[in-house]
Amino acid sequence: MEGIRTALLISDDLDDHQSFSEAFQKVSPATVVVAVLSQERALELLSSKRLIPDYIFLDLTSPDSNVSKFFSSVKMAEDGKKISITVYGGDESFSAEGPAGVSKFDKDYEFPELVKYFRELVTQRQS
Repeated sequence: MEGIRTALLISDDLDDHQSFSEAFQKVSPATVVVAVLSQERALELLSSKRLIPDYIFLDLTSPDSNVSKFFSSVKMAEDGKKISITVYGGDESFSAEGPAGVSKFDKDYEFPELVKYFRELVTQRQS
């Protein structure tokens, strides 16, 4: 039996909130998606240590997206737990600011692509 996992979605796009929740429900029903509208709120949540997610998804097209600040704050909040981090948005939104091992995908995803991506992510996590 798979244990409960958590995914933190940081996006001001409510369609993403719905799509991510539905895609995880198809792939890993034991994964709870916690969606927040701003990076600032996500960093508050992470620094409080009330949530140390298994997965983090950061929408780079959100108005308050600051990749450098985000990655340095996540590193401090991580507390030894390996967190899978994925950024998404247009390629123009993401430069070499992120650390190695950060996944990325295009903001203009189709739902089947999102499900496939999550399936691969969950499979990697389990191995």
